[in-house]
Amino acid sequence: AIVSTATFHWIGDHDRLLSRVRVALTQVHHVTAVCAPYARNKYAGVPLDWIAGLRDLPDVYAVLVEADGSRKMPFKAPRAGEPVIPECATVLIAVAGLSVIGQPLDEAHVCRADIVAQLTGKRIGDVVEAADIATVLTHGEGGLKGKPPAARAIALLNQADDDERMGWGERIAGMIQAHGTFNQIIIASLENAGVRATVQINA
Repeated sequence: AIVSTATFHWIGDHDRLLSRVRVALTQVHHVTAVCAPYARNKYAGVPLDWIAGLRDLPDVYAVLVEADGSRKMPFKAPRAGEPVIPECATVLIAVAGLSVIGQPLDEAHVCRADIVAQLTGKRIGDVVEAADIATVLTHGEGGLKGKPPAARAIALLNQADDDERMGWGERIAGMIQAHGTFNQIIIASLENAGVRATVQINA
């Protein structure tokens, strides 16, 4: 598997990158492909039109691309120019953290709070509710923005770390399922228990 990011990139040497990744894959099973550091602990990803080349390398079964960052916040909506999704993407995973429920809708708790407010009809400072997550994830300018027409859509509801949050996740999953725009919904606590529930809607 290869992991990269498309949220920030610059042009490097395409053939050199592919060659180095090809060699690395003969030694390990998981490779992170980046171009260069641009800040402390920050690395530039690869240009979108390089993703297909990485996918087509021998023995590669998956290329995972971070298409949109959230500044380590649990919830966001994309601004203009986001997300940066390769046209060759076959699966889109829209992620939301359940820890945001009950928090105020502001930039201290939500990335791009103003856009979330626009999509949900709420005001800055209002409390984030379970329905707001479902609304943003299923919105064409939210979690589904930029999805290639043939790509499968998966909603990942993370941070279901206790029974209360698990209940929130199940409620949101029901709303998303009723909307009919996602193929699968996963409720998880990735730092603790892993996947806790999966709702398969359609193939």
